[in-house]
Amino acid sequence: MLDLNTVRHIARSNDFEEIQYNEVSRVISFLKESRCRVNVYYSTGTVATCLDHPRSGKTQLFRRQQSLDDLYAIFNNPRQHTGVGYYRSKTNESWQPVPSNGSINNTFHRAECDDARRWRYIQSTQEGFCNEKQADQIAALCKLFYQLRFAPPNGQDIMTTADKINAMPSEELDEMNRRFLQAGFSAISICSDCEETGCKCTERSGSHCSISRIILKVAHDMDGVQGLVYLPKSGEEEGEKNFDIRSVEEFCSCQCHDGIIFRQRYSTFLEKLGRQFRSFPRSIRRELLHWFISKLYHGYEPFIYNPNYDPTKEGTGENMPIDFYGSRFCSNSIKNAHHDYGELTYAEGAKGCNCHGI
Repeated sequence: MLDLNTVRHIARSNDFEEIQYNEVSRVISFLKESRCRVNVYYSTGTVATCLDHPRSGKTQLFRRQQSLDDLYAIFNNPRQHTGVGYYRSKTNESWQPVPSNGSINNTFHRAECDDARRWRYIQSTQEGFCNEKQADQIAALCKLFYQLRFAPPNGQDIMTTADKINAMPSEELDEMNRRFLQAGFSAISICSDCEETGCKCTERSGSHCSISRIILKVAHDMDGVQGLVYLPKSGEEEGEKNFDIRSVEEFCSCQCHDGIIFRQRYSTFLEKLGRQFRSFPRSIRRELLHWFISKLYHGYEPFIYNPNYDPTKEGTGENMPIDFYGSRFCSNSIKNAHHDYGELTYAEGAKGCNCHGI
């Protein structure tokens, strides 16, 4: 564990300004001339730097188990490599190990999706969350989720929403857009660079409801999740969605044609996804379930019944009929680390959410 006062002294002596301190997450952040940010997780010794290089653009590097001597070197020259670190450039989607000589090992997790790399970052910054073997298991879970959601497992083909719309006769698409406009929705258009940006038109048809029912069933069976409630953002206008509360049964009862076809074709992989979630220790499983549910239903919060609720007493404070799953089971420190990963990794204006990625 790094001494916090010494960390602050090292940063100040190299003209870095303290911009954030979170005692719960045990992270302190510094900024220099708006071009270099350093996050120090002082309980684990992980140091993450984000540099705006004049030629290479935005680059990130995080290093594990750093000593105070290493910190002196990092703050003196953030581009200096102190032992093995993990490097990611603006043009490279994979975190790669960088030894002290600065060379890049191209055999590292190049094929891993952003979700897997994100959870490796969580593992490196959150003391006691999981070990290296469990981090590999989480990466395998993320890969399967990504394959089901965006890419066919084992090379099996399935149409994306974009494929289906592009295959429509023009008159059929026009008629569909007319109905959408009448219902108050925007007309459908397929962006030309969807494969690069990861927008929703690359999703596999039927994957959303099929994956959702697997994850929500695990959350219901193992932790008693009863449904999801939409939590409006601060400053959001009041509307019908602000009062949206739906049960797990409602989410799991979707009988759309695409979902039925998807579940028939990929039943083996969907069952495997459920087994993988169930195999983790309780503390890890709960963090994963909450994060993936929030990823699938952005703005919604899973809830459970409060076993201590007393309807004869005033419904304030802890005496409420429901509890939010995240508040009951999940760590604010891990939530903050997800946000830190997004800030370090995603370019300004990127479509990915800092906390949940694509």
